[in-house]
Amino acid sequence: EVVDISDPAAPVIVGRATTRGQAADVGADGTRAYVVNGGHGENSGLQVVDVTDPAAPVTLGFVETPPYGDGLAVAGDLAYTVGLGDGGLHVIDVAGSGVVSVVAHIDTPPEARGIAAAGGLAYVGFGAFFGSGLLVADPSLPDPVLGSVQTWGVGHDVVVAGRKAYVA
Repeated sequence: EVVDISDPAAPVIVGRATTRGQAADVGADGTRAYVVNGGHGENSGLQVVDVTDPAAPVTLGFVETPPYGDGLAVAGDLAYTVGLGDGGLHVIDVAGSGVVSVVAHIDTPPEARGIAAAGGLAYVGFGAFFGSGLLVADPSLPDPVLGSVQTWGVGHDVVVAGRKAYVA
């Protein structure tokens, strides 16, 4: 949903886009919104929505990813999604007028939940009973996993600021 917050005391829904699955995360760059759809099979993936006219959002493209998409980061012409289970990290080209395609898939530990992207790198928070942590990957490399560190709790979300990653 697109919400006008120009008057913070009275937010108003001004537009709505139908998603193919359960919307799990959203990002935006001004003229586009990017929605990770959780769920099963053909309903799970990344949906690119043109929000140039907030009252009439239009879906530009969709790419299917493994079920249970949970996290999203957008940096330039790339979107990064992670999913619970064995979904892994997907790097998706979102440049152009609506054709979206997966350009890289990186295996991650199960239960990947949080994702941040900065400087061409992806930072994935993960965790479950087997262990929790932060994985750092460079999708442009043949062996993309650069390193990881175990954290005390499940990596539900990740934010990168400067030379630090903050894992919730």
